[in-house]
Amino acid sequence: DEARASFKDLASYLEEYVSQNPRVSHIKDPISHVRDQIKDALATVAHIYRDLSFSVNVKNHGRKMCSAENGFAFLGADFMVDSDLKVWITEMQSGPGLSHDSETTRENFAIVLPGIFEVLKEVRAREMSGELISEMESPNTWELIYKDNFRFTYSGGNGGS
Repeated sequence: DEARASFKDLASYLEEYVSQNPRVSHIKDPISHVRDQIKDALATVAHIYRDLSFSVNVKNHGRKMCSAENGFAFLGADFMVDSDLKVWITEMQSGPGLSHDSETTRENFAIVLPGIFEVLKEVRAREMSGELISEMESPNTWELIYKDNFRFTYSGGNGGS
């Protein structure tokens, strides 16, 4: 359980780490710096696996049509952050880990799960009515990081967002 932390805990740790390490002192908002790298990595994975994840078996003049629009998934990923605050993907999972094997996980899920259910309800309603999910109203703290013609990217050049 001590190896798991909330984003609030991570933010506090990163602020202290940056203040004590001149090598990374140029990073003005370390939690945004780390979070934006995670979003960039996840969007990149979605893009790479686009044809597998969002393909539709509809033929149009002999071509397989593929669209990320209204393709939807919750994925899981494990990350490491190195001493330069560079984020590395260590593992991708086909779904979020939903075990409640630690107090930190239970606390994080109490925050995250209500938002997941709101997103899922809206996704389902939009799918049933033929509306685009990229124009959702309920994401709250959720962000769209990938769709056709859009992929979240982070250069990291400004020292944090």
